[in-house]
Amino acid sequence: SAGTSLIHRRIVVDKTTARNERKWDVYLSSEGNFVSKKRWSLAEKRFLAVLMPLGVDGVGHALGTIGKGVDRIVHHAAEMGLDKQGVIFEMGEQLVAKETAHEVFMKDKEFHTNFCRCQGQAQALADNFNRRVRGGPNLQINFLSCCVYTVKDDRWPR
Repeated sequence: SAGTSLIHRRIVVDKTTARNERKWDVYLSSEGNFVSKKRWSLAEKRFLAVLMPLGVDGVGHALGTIGKGVDRIVHHAAEMGLDKQGVIFEMGEQLVAKETAHEVFMKDKEFHTNFCRCQGQAQALADNFNRRVRGGPNLQINFLSCCVYTVKDDRWPR
């Protein structure tokens, strides 16, 4: 089966990594490295382009790994802004960046599509649950919104 032939990428997990760690990969549209942000639409069954908020020039993720699952490696992430002095700063909500833990899926767009589709379906089920239960905040289920950020990184093969 395909599961037995998967090659895990070598990843070191650092549970103590602070949110404000200094080593980040940052991709800015003003430097030609940030390409797009897309969100899966359950209704249209495809990715839709998402406009970046005012002042956001790209996205970045911490190099330190904060978690690892069977299929994903997790990093702190944020949308990034660039001020008039050229200083890069985090904007908006805290994000997590997830990447595949298997080399074979590094360029597999279908793998990422399935992940976002499942995340959207899980939120739709959670919304139905929340409507029926009508409980307080302790009885609510929510999932993170899944977006795909496309960036250019010359360190990775195309």
